Amino acid sequence: MANVASHVSIGRWFDSFWVCNGATLLCGLGLILRQTLLVTSGFVWLVPGTALWATEATLLGSSFAPASYLLHISGFAAAVYGVRRLGAHPSGYLGALGLFVGLLLCSRLLPAEANVNCAFGPRASWKVWAALDLPHHLTVALLALVVCWAMNRLADLWSRVPVPISERSRSRDPRS
Repeated sequence: MANVASHVSIGRWFDSFWVCNGATLLCGLGLILRQTLLVTSGFVWLVPGTALWATEATLLGSSFAPASYLLHISGFAAAVYGVRRLGAHPSGYLGALGLFVGLLLCSRLLPAEANVNCAFGPRASWKVWAALDLPHHLTVALLALVVCWAMNRLADLWSRVPVPISERSRSRDPRS
């Protein structure tokens, strides 16, 4: 909510519709409700989204409000923790695609110069995108499908790694 409030306070309310905001909300709800579908759907977008955001913040010279750092770091941590503790939903990619499609459709109603979720074209700092030489919407669709499927597989693999004994609950087994 701090990131949304930050966007609204500086007059860029439309930046509240970026997929990382929605994915963080899904992760939070998923953790509260203990719903693997919501946590996995958030994980699918937050892990690669935070990597892209961090690249843009550190290497490409973009500036972000402090609330954006809080959102991405806490959202990433919640997603990883949630998948690790609750497990991954095998159809989390469908929830992630649903989130993205909904936000992309909303983004098309927002100011084109804002280009939220790259709804109107690639971000100016993402020059490599043009190297794909495909129509923009086809590129977005293909990348979304690949990211959602691959990240759901990663979440599934991550959730199956055994938890080390040192991280397990220290409570005694009542059956012993």
